Amino acid sequence: MANEKRKREGAQLLLRFSEGSGLREVLKREAALNGRTLTAEIIFRLENSVAQQEELSPSVSSTGISEELDKRLRTEKWELLEAIKKLQGEIDEVRDQVGLAPKI
Repeated sequence: MANEKRKREGAQLLLRFSEGSGLREVLKREAALNGRTLTAEIIFRLENSVAQQEELSPSVSSTGISEELDKRLRTEKWELLEAIKKLQGEIDEVRDQVGLAPKI
């Protein structure tokens, strides 16, 4: 029961996929491969997309984080972004192989 309550927490958003786009099927397949629900996969991808567009806050060093930790965080962020780009490239290849329209 607690698990059901957890699933219902948070703001709800109705999402419609364009008919014939195949995006829902791709996301469902990727969710299964990643051990996530479709909703969790969509949220994961949206969060990563937003993270790619945001720059690391310049106030990080003013929070008392050491320069070494700040440098490590920036490096790890860069590596994560590169891994995401690589995965997106692999997804695009799969989309091409199955005849789905390229991501816009």
